Amino acid sequence: MNSLYADLILTGGKIATMDDDTPFVEALAARDGKIVAIGSSADVAALAGSDTRIIDLAGATAIPGIVDSHCHPDGTALELDRYHLKHPEFTTIDQILDAIRHHAATTGPDEWFMGNGYNNARFDGYPTRQQLDDAAGGRPVILFRMDGHVAVVNSRAFEIAGVPEDVENPEHGQFDRDPETGRLTGVVREGAYFVFRAMFRGSATVEDYEQGLPRVFENYLTHGVTSVHNSVVRPKVFKAYQNLHSRGELNMRVGIIGNGDVDGMVQAMIASGLQSGMGDGWLRIVGVEWIADASVGGRTAAFYNPYQGEPDVGEPVPNTGMQLFSREWLEPRVLAAHEAGLTVCVEGLGDRGVDFALDVIEAALEKCPRDDHRSRIEHCCCVPDAQMARIKKLGVVPSSATGFLHDLGDLYVRNRGADAMKTMFRHRTYIDQGIRAPGHSDNPVCNVNPFRAMWSMVTRTTMMGDVAGPEEAVTITEALHAYTTLGAWAGREEHAKGKLLPGMLADVAVLDRDLFDVPSDEIKDVQVTKTILGGDLVFER
Repeated sequence: MNSLYADLILTGGKIATMDDDTPFVEALAARDGKIVAIGSSADVAALAGSDTRIIDLAGATAIPGIVDSHCHPDGTALELDRYHLKHPEFTTIDQILDAIRHHAATTGPDEWFMGNGYNNARFDGYPTRQQLDDAAGGRPVILFRMDGHVAVVNSRAFEIAGVPEDVENPEHGQFDRDPETGRLTGVVREGAYFVFRAMFRGSATVEDYEQGLPRVFENYLTHGVTSVHNSVVRPKVFKAYQNLHSRGELNMRVGIIGNGDVDGMVQAMIASGLQSGMGDGWLRIVGVEWIADASVGGRTAAFYNPYQGEPDVGEPVPNTGMQLFSREWLEPRVLAAHEAGLTVCVEGLGDRGVDFALDVIEAALEKCPRDDHRSRIEHCCCVPDAQMARIKKLGVVPSSATGFLHDLGDLYVRNRGADAMKTMFRHRTYIDQGIRAPGHSDNPVCNVNPFRAMWSMVTRTTMMGDVAGPEEAVTITEALHAYTTLGAWAGREEHAKGKLLPGMLADVAVLDRDLFDVPSDEIKDVQVTKTILGGDLVFER
């Protein structure tokens, strides 16, 4: 094709550029994966050659490809073929027990029954260890809670993991016990849960990830997601991405956030000279992350004030959650990564957890000042005014789990109270304070669909229909910025993506309705009809 002509033209639509100077145009043209022109349909038509692919939008709305700035597609890749039950396939404990009985009747005596996405709020608690034992007939059972911080297991699972009845709690975790009998209930939290998680992740191979990740991304593309930041990436996953990239088989733009919890990984990244921003348009380094705080829904995230509502059997009372690291352990590691040019990401969900993340980031900045550091607090759920002021002063990025408000908001209200939602997911305040806060799904914890999350950002409505903290509502344009321009900026790619302007990547999502001119209740129902990645049509409904 003549280099003067475009490879692709989108015409006759309402294209949201996400640029204040030119918010909407009718058409755009792309060549070699990048946008070369925007404007009226007549203007862009001049770039059409005999081989140009022309897509008539017929009035449809198009937006920049979604940037999901914190998710776990690697975890989802393992779920595809390993799990017998997945959220939301099961809705009652009796259904789960029936599925376990069926599994026991059709498999060998050592075959695990594995479930994922368990929501104890939906089932009003967890199945008992005895119930799981009776249903499994001597086979091991594990049900992972949807947040990836808690699980419930049976006696055979304890046996295989080498966990005796008199096991002591790990430093940052808990084996729940019946307060009357002292027996293990089967519920394992944080450090105790990690014993079981390690068994399954340890058995996964690089090839497992190579096979699963493209399948996961096929689903992401149906929702207009064209870029992700894969959080807490482990060495096997890193290698899988490298292999897929070298073979030209990546079907998603991937930013790597290395797992600071893995012994030696951060040191290896530092020793090899890796820095944030290294890579290309398909695979690049975003930073490193430490999971320092836990789960609000699982009642383990660190707060100053105790959890409300009915405690789980064996839960400490009062319960203010737990930190997963000491400051003495974490601070030198954060400093080393920061000094090496790696963006620091520390999880903080409760107000005490957010303060802890701010403490270690502030300590690193005091010893190694850097103006444009973009250090991140991942999820950053509960942010009272005092923490808000610290975030602004330090220039820290609240990487906000916008998907939590819809999918987990009801649990948050149950565990923290309705008034607490005034300090949760404070996007109105972020915007008013000039704080840049990208959004993310944390998938598979929450659904990858960004429009459902945006609907909650606009309406502050939870899955069960409650309105939580309405004073923090934003406009749909502001919500979309969290998933486009701000996601790109958080990954140091604002020069390449997040807007539809000449010179930017031709990553586009075409919608089935006008996102900017529908009743707010319809935002959650928006569907993507086409996804374009680097100028190529990669999904069409």
